[in-house]
Amino acid sequence: MENDYYNTFFNHLAFYNIIATSFLRRYSSIFIGCSMQDINIRRILYQLQTEKIASSDIKEHFALIPSESIEEDKFIDTLLKSLGVNVIRIPQKNKGREIERILKQVYISEDRMDEETWRIVRKGSWSKNK
Repeated sequence: MENDYYNTFFNHLAFYNIIATSFLRRYSSIFIGCSMQDINIRRILYQLQTEKIASSDIKEHFALIPSESIEEDKFIDTLLKSLGVNVIRIPQKNKGREIERILKQVYISEDRMDEETWRIVRKGSWSKNK
């Protein structure tokens, strides 16, 4: 299975890579539960950072990452910032609740969202009729 993953992302001009790059170029993203050590994701983010020099239209990205140690956190935060990813540190204790709080804040910060819509999204029901 891991070999399939590497074979898929090895070809930089493969459909999957083009779609992933296009998505990350057009939309802000929040990485949750994604290993930011993944070389393929980092390659795409690096490519987007090189494009950012020529275009101000590249979107910001965020990663919710548990805190480890102060020195390690600073190193990783600096590395990811160079790839255009803003790190939001989550304490190890109660990280599930903390992630939910952050996602709620992101959803409600959108002009079209309110508390009721957040409750619907949280339940996984995308229709207000359910």
